Amino acid sequence: MARYRNSQDLGIFIGAQFINLPRGEGQAPVPGIFIPAAINGIDVRADNRDETKRNASGFRAFINTQQRSCSNRYIEAVKQGLMRKGEQVTLYNVPAYQVCYMLPEEKRTKIRAALEKRIKAEHPEWAEQTDTSGTDLARAISTMMPFQMGDSYLIEEQTQANTHMNVSAPVAQGVTGYSSAVPIDDNSGQWAPADEDLPF
Repeated sequence: MARYRNSQDLGIFIGAQFINLPRGEGQAPVPGIFIPAAINGIDVRADNRDETKRNASGFRAFINTQQRSCSNRYIEAVKQGLMRKGEQVTLYNVPAYQVCYMLPEEKRTKIRAALEKRIKAEHPEWAEQTDTSGTDLARAISTMMPFQMGDSYLIEEQTQANTHMNVSAPVAQGVTGYSSAVPIDDNSGQWAPADEDLPF
């Protein structure tokens, strides 16, 4: 059975911020990603499972994604990018699927309505437009909506057994304030998408 690896861009979420979470006196702040829950349709619930199975955070927050076929135009753009870099095109460095964020229609409708108010406040010239296909307003809303999160690649079968690391991180308990963190300008992540990703 084929296996796939995927990279997901958490920066697509509405209002996402890279922040420094303060800790105790004399301790360096912890850089982290803050994702607003409601505007992104994320339900956060207490984790009431048995203590041995409960998340260390004390909550559960699922998101749903789906793998969708890539368009021929997108695949060709990725292949051209690889060839420009002098890399060989293989089954393993060209996306097999795109990873898309899925929301129930009811949540999508509410989020789009909230974004419509915000965008109309920023663009009074669109006050008479509706969120219907082809309008500037609809395009602006769609651009902000989280959807395409990344790509999924076929994994080359290995003869050696894979080893996994289980890394535990400290849990932040009380958030009283934060400051903006500076993202590292490094695109060398092992599963990072290609630079030629096109926003279709």
